[in-house]
Amino acid sequence: MEKTFQNRQQPMRQQSMPNAPLHSKQRTNKMTVQTANTTSPVRWLNAHNKSNTQTTTATTNALRNSSNTTQYHRKQQQQQHKATTITQTTPWRLPTTTTLLLCTLTLLSVCTPHIYAFCPSKCQCLSGDANSRAYCADAALEDVPIQLNPETKYINLTRNKIRNLEFTLPFYMKLEVLDLSQNIIETLGSKNFEYQKDMRTLNLSRNSVSALQKDAFRGLTNLLVLDLSYNRIEVAHPSALSNLTSLIKLDLTNNNIVSLEDNCFHNMISMEILIFKNNQLLDVPSNNLQHLHALKSLDLSDNLVEYVRNDSFEGLRELMMLTMRGNVISELDLSAFEGLTALKHLDLADNNLTMVPTQQLSKLSNLTFLSLSGNRFSQLPAVAFMNLFHLRELHLNRLDRLNRIDSSYVGDG
Repeated sequence: MEKTFQNRQQPMRQQSMPNAPLHSKQRTNKMTVQTANTTSPVRWLNAHNKSNTQTTTATTNALRNSSNTTQYHRKQQQQQHKATTITQTTPWRLPTTTTLLLCTLTLLSVCTPHIYAFCPSKCQCLSGDANSRAYCADAALEDVPIQLNPETKYINLTRNKIRNLEFTLPFYMKLEVLDLSQNIIETLGSKNFEYQKDMRTLNLSRNSVSALQKDAFRGLTNLLVLDLSYNRIEVAHPSALSNLTSLIKLDLTNNNIVSLEDNCFHNMISMEILIFKNNQLLDVPSNNLQHLHALKSLDLSDNLVEYVRNDSFEGLRELMMLTMRGNVISELDLSAFEGLTALKHLDLADNNLTMVPTQQLSKLSNLTFLSLSGNRFSQLPAVAFMNLFHLRELHLNRLDRLNRIDSSYVGDG
């Protein structure tokens, strides 16, 4: 059966091949095959094996090249995918306010000679090589303007509606005088004045500040005058004023201070004038005063001090003026004024003293002015003011209870 089938198939091939037209290329291939068939079997086998080997090698190289190309493209795709993933998973973040502020300050410092500043319509700006000023009083401003000349040294912003100082003052690094009185400022942050190293005078009077926070005046190492009068200050952090190493005058008039934490004035070695008028002090803040070795004038008037202890003013050897009028002082320790060898002006008017403090006053040999008006003396003994050889002015007005005066009560000289 198999032989018969093969015999039938062969004649069909032989009959069909001559009838089919041959292309030139096909003819060439046919001739090549016929020639190969006429060669010896061994030579033909070797040629066939060699051809197969070359074909296999070419195929292998092609596959290898194809594999390398595929790996290369795949690696590129992975890198692109990774970059895309990073871009998608790590969004671009806006720079912080501090970064933006520092960048702005850097640009200003570089471009300052070429800046044409803008003066708000309700301000008056005066520019000069040595002194640039801006007057913005009564301008209904709610923020410190940031478009003024960065070279400005004096800014008057009194009687406005400014509530916050954050992120505004760093634009004026050369500022020397700033008047913010009669606004509605309630708090002072630790970085409000961080860049004002040249500031000499700061007026914050008649605002609504209720507390002095830690490092409230950081950066003001060269400040000479600070006015905090007529606020609502009740407490002060021990380090609130620690950066004011050059301060000469501090005015805390008309606040609500009852007491101070120890060492509030620890670093204020240059202080000469301290005003505590019209607060709620119950005692002389001796623990703070002892650090003020350069102090020349101290005003503690209109407080609630009742008793002045020994050595209350210890260490104040430069003090020349002491005002304690308007308290409720009824008693002075014998050494209450110990060490005040330079004192020339003493005001104890409008207190509750019932006797002239003769012994306490006798140690103030350089005193030239003394006021005891408005106390409760019933008599003035002859030796009441002994040893006050330099006294030039004595006030004894409104002594409603006085009923006896000894003659010659003023010392010789």
